[in-house]
Amino acid sequence: MVRRNLTAVSDDRMRLGTGHGSEHWFELLDAAGAIRWRHSKIVDHLEEQGLRAWWANTIGTAYEVERGRRSMDGTMAATATRLLPTNAAEAWYFLADDAERAAWIGEDWPTMDVRDGRYVRLDCLDGTDVTLRLTEAEGAARVLAQHAKLTDEETQEQLERFWDDALDRLADRAPVGHAGAAQP
Repeated sequence: MVRRNLTAVSDDRMRLGTGHGSEHWFELLDAAGAIRWRHSKIVDHLEEQGLRAWWANTIGTAYEVERGRRSMDGTMAATATRLLPTNAAEAWYFLADDAERAAWIGEDWPTMDVRDGRYVRLDCLDGTDVTLRLTEAEGAARVLAQHAKLTDEETQEQLERFWDDALDRLADRAPVGHAGAAQP
């Protein structure tokens, strides 16, 4: 059996300790914009809601894992996402083609793994992992960039800005139209 977060407590225990389950706390954090906050700010915000420090830290860590900003091994991830006004089949070209990808990323990282129409994993020489995922959402192509195995919040923030900028460049390059057409 694979456990998603080895440090998390059950929802029942969380309800007993805080009066609410994880869904409540995660919705509260999402509404506050915590997806881009440092861990310490998330904990502070939860403490301002009346949680003891242990609960605030536990819920903050579980939130970061659930939202893809921290992995079970304790490392962090920088994430960015964009909806492109085209279908996933047309957007795939901009992820899979080496020259196109290098043009919008601004760097030429070789691919390690490609799953047609789904994702591209890039080879990072520094030991981190980059995955570019493609899904169909709301009649458009959704691209998610996740840069994982980061060891500090400073690097995480820098790489979130990097991937936000890169996805802005991708949105400028991607074709407009045909959204909702054939999926990959």
